[in-house]
Amino acid sequence: MPEFKQFDQGPTDQEIQKERPALTVYVLRHGESEADKSKPNRGLTEHGQSQVRESMQAIINQLGAELPNITFHLRDSGTERTQQQVQLEREILLAAGVPAEHIILPKFGIAKRLKGVQGMDQNPEFRKKLKSEEYQQKVGAGGDMEAWALSPDDELPEGIESRAHMEARYKKDLAKVENLIHRGMVSPDQRVVAIANSHSSIITLAAASELGVPVDQLMKKLGEIGPEREVAGAQGLKYEFYAGGPHQATPFGREIEQAAEEM
Repeated sequence: MPEFKQFDQGPTDQEIQKERPALTVYVLRHGESEADKSKPNRGLTEHGQSQVRESMQAIINQLGAELPNITFHLRDSGTERTQQQVQLEREILLAAGVPAEHIILPKFGIAKRLKGVQGMDQNPEFRKKLKSEEYQQKVGAGGDMEAWALSPDDELPEGIESRAHMEARYKKDLAKVENLIHRGMVSPDQRVVAIANSHSSIITLAAASELGVPVDQLMKKLGEIGPEREVAGAQGLKYEFYAGGPHQATPFGREIEQAAEEM
């Protein structure tokens, strides 16, 4: 006969605090933006705003009853589209009952340097090259960001960040946040959630890194699932940082979750 444990009274407050992450970070791609990528200051489309609302509702649902007691840090990457996203997220949190004083817009931890490919917005000619079918066929890509990811370093113009450099930047940012947590810089008594809004390149690369798969294989899978070979708008990763151990990262959003499951 199997042995059954007796029911207990549930976890104590100390156990809950120990299991609760010291910091939760949602790193999201911006919602769909205007089609002309040669415009650095392009904004969100109506569909892009809908994507943000959908993701914010999912975040609110995940946080549940904790919501009014959480301090939120919202962060943009300095572009018009991510700044618009932050303002929309703030409006949604306010409408959900989060007090205004609990919503903060500073530079914060992991979000500080989560930008897209550095130098890309300053080189429209290289963007045009990445979009050409001829170049994509040459490097074996199915889209412009995949063409960047597969480009040999010696074919990247000066000032354009390589995949290796972006990967190193990403890992350095994660290490900084983990160091802050381990040093007790985030109070365990305060529930803190950060929402960092960034770009498809860094989000897709981060997802591949956390899933342990080559970025071009992840892009191919995403292209089979959705309209793009990149992480979809307002989707990304959910990170949980713990005082006593390494971070945990999980996909956030329908398409990236499906890709992770299938891979």
